[in-house]
Amino acid sequence: MDTLEFDICVKRRSFDVDVAVRLERSTLALAGPSGAGKTTILRAIAGLVRPSHGRISLGDDVWFDASKRVWRAPDLRSVGLVFQDFALFPHLSVRKNVAFGTKEPIDDLLERFGIAKLALLKPSELSGGERQRVALARALARRPRALLLDEPLASLDAATRRTVRDELRRLLDELALPTLLVTHDFEDATALAARVGVIVEGRLVQLDVPASLVSAPADPFVASFTGGNLLPGLARPGLDGMTEIITETGAKLFSTDQAQGPVGVVFNPWDITVAREAPPHPMRNHIGGRVGSVVRAGSRVHVRVGEITAELALDSVERLGLEPGERIVCSFEASAARLLPLASPDAEIREGSASSR
Repeated sequence: MDTLEFDICVKRRSFDVDVAVRLERSTLALAGPSGAGKTTILRAIAGLVRPSHGRISLGDDVWFDASKRVWRAPDLRSVGLVFQDFALFPHLSVRKNVAFGTKEPIDDLLERFGIAKLALLKPSELSGGERQRVALARALARRPRALLLDEPLASLDAATRRTVRDELRRLLDELALPTLLVTHDFEDATALAARVGVIVEGRLVQLDVPASLVSAPADPFVASFTGGNLLPGLARPGLDGMTEIITETGAKLFSTDQAQGPVGVVFNPWDITVAREAPPHPMRNHIGGRVGSVVRAGSRVHVRVGEITAELALDSVERLGLEPGERIVCSFEASAARLLPLASPDAEIREGSASSR
């Protein structure tokens, strides 16, 4: 069984990209903010960037080993790479783009990706989704044993994104190759990958299944990145075994978690209720503010109040008649307020079901 393994360090101007991952025949997403080093990892695996030290292998095939001075050229690595902008040759037809760099027959790929009828067209004549299919077909034309995808949905418009994302997920499941994709969008990561690693400034801060990243974030950044509300504050012991937190905006909150000192107060949008006035309840937190936006997403509605986002049922929003500019109160249980120590640059990766360094 092909297993892609890498334990590498790539020197960069502002920080080192230092990551170790073991990936079998499944899809892993590395997600994080722009400039975190995600694409650098892909380029190192593909042989376009040389790490300062470490090792990269696919099964028994070693592509890079600094200690043994092993360096396999990019064209000798059995890997397919799809660039963020697809990097199609504008002067070549779809057929010639897919066939570039391989002597393998490509007619089956053209049919498989539904681009056979587009074979004579140039990239400028294609839609975003069609260009992505051509780029994927070209990456697979070499019959690679592993696949690397750099922001595969970033260049697509919102209307096309969901359809293409569903198609890509089905394709990746069918291929069953060790696949590493990078994205700055957590929703794309969860839709395409069985496991997600959150990377910040070249380091994995947490690697787990998406549900665990949401329910048990390792640090405040992961909580915020996965859609949770995050309010920095200072914690101290409170009454009745509770912890009292004074946020940076001066709000007083309570949590059943035990902590002291600088913390991030994390609570999920769906744990929030809203009302015109704060209901009396000793175990609830209340934060008032004016409605900034009301955005419908299917049967749910995202209501932005200051720095907080509440996810409410559509009928609740209609019943309250919420409109931007109105003042409301967001409430949530003290037991729903998780406390995480503020991130430390020396914090080690917290990992659930995946293997790492």
